[in-house]
Amino acid sequence: MIRLHKSATLRMALAYTACLTLGVMGLWGGAFWTMRHAFQQQLDVDLDDEADRLLAEFRKGSTPALVGAVGSRVRLNTSDELIYALYDRKGQEIAGNLPHLRPRPGKYTMQFEDRDEGLDTIRVVARDVPGGLLLLVAADSERMDRIDRRMETSFVGALLGVLALGLLGAFLFARLLHDKLGRIALQAYAVADGAVSARMPVSDRGDEFDHLAVSLNHMLARIEALIANLRLVSGALAHDLRTPLTRLRQRIEDAADSCQEGRVQDELDRATREVEDVLGLFGAILQLSEVEGGGALQMQPFDVAELADRVAETYEPAFAEDGRRLGWLVEPGMTIVGSSSLIAQSLSNLLENASRHTPVGSEVEITLASGNGEVLLSVRDNGAGIDSADRARALERFVRLDAARSTPGFGLGLPLVDAVARRHGGWLELADARPGLRATMHLPCRGVSNGA
Repeated sequence: MIRLHKSATLRMALAYTACLTLGVMGLWGGAFWTMRHAFQQQLDVDLDDEADRLLAEFRKGSTPALVGAVGSRVRLNTSDELIYALYDRKGQEIAGNLPHLRPRPGKYTMQFEDRDEGLDTIRVVARDVPGGLLLLVAADSERMDRIDRRMETSFVGALLGVLALGLLGAFLFARLLHDKLGRIALQAYAVADGAVSARMPVSDRGDEFDHLAVSLNHMLARIEALIANLRLVSGALAHDLRTPLTRLRQRIEDAADSCQEGRVQDELDRATREVEDVLGLFGAILQLSEVEGGGALQMQPFDVAELADRVAETYEPAFAEDGRRLGWLVEPGMTIVGSSSLIAQSLSNLLENASRHTPVGSEVEITLASGNGEVLLSVRDNGAGIDSADRARALERFVRLDAARSTPGFGLGLPLVDAVARRHGGWLELADARPGLRATMHLPCRGVSNGA
């Protein structure tokens, strides 16, 4: 049951109902005044017409004709809707049914004391007649009073109807919002209790609540992925650190045993390398977290072709020394806006990945081109490649496929490249090079220019 004093939606609906009621009252008041004014104008026209007809009788037969006409109308007017009177210059009634009235010429509303009904209100049209006479034609206010009462009754009925419908609509509106928001809140509590896979209900109507639910579901999916990554990182760290730390302990023990044999320096060098591996792991995790965390990056225009040339020239001697060939085909003069250090790190990761997972004698090629609104930075090798079923997993943190378990590394190289591409609004594609693997960074051409 909705608690009235705590329901914001009900309060807003009631406020809307109150505003609507005030608006209806204002409109009805304006309509009431306009209609009453129109009725009064029409009444004045009717009284003027009646006075004109009587004056026409006067022009036909002078005063006796006018007296006869007034008397005839008084006798025929059995409903008393109209009142007639003719006064001489002394204010004495010659004909009519208002003997005690002392009117003045003009058009106005006045009150007088009626012997039967008490104080009465009439609308008067009084005309001067040649010879010092005064002709009065009036209408009793009873007709206007009846119209007023009918309009007041209609107004009260309409106002009560608006209030009833408004209150009912306010309650139904508040109940609808309460139910919809309640379902969202229920799922939010479920997520807070640990059910991170819970999602907000989405209907087929596509209204504002569905848009809100879709946005929240997108946020919850992101949170679930981050939590899953956190769990994966925790487990992977525990697993991956165990081996180097165990080796480090063994190196230290060997160094202690080798004190008398003169091999302490060699063991300490090996221990240092193990520590460097651990530090490298933490450095890779930190860098990946910074890229995925959405922090500010130094985005500046840079020549990506020049960057690719520089990285390729740096790695070419190492590839040649290991018995592999590194080539590159770069479209010159291509400038993009981004983080040159992260793009260089990503290209280095792809080259190291290709060197680590290809046999001696393999060929690795860097290509840089643009097309379809994208900059394509690719590294292709002719090694064993990655099965299509494993390519999505290869982009996950700490995932090391069976073919890579015998090589050094922690499974963070490709995830970092993918994270960098996404921070630049792009993505990383792993495709079959037939033979081998083609890893392509798709970077959008926002802020991209090609110069000769």
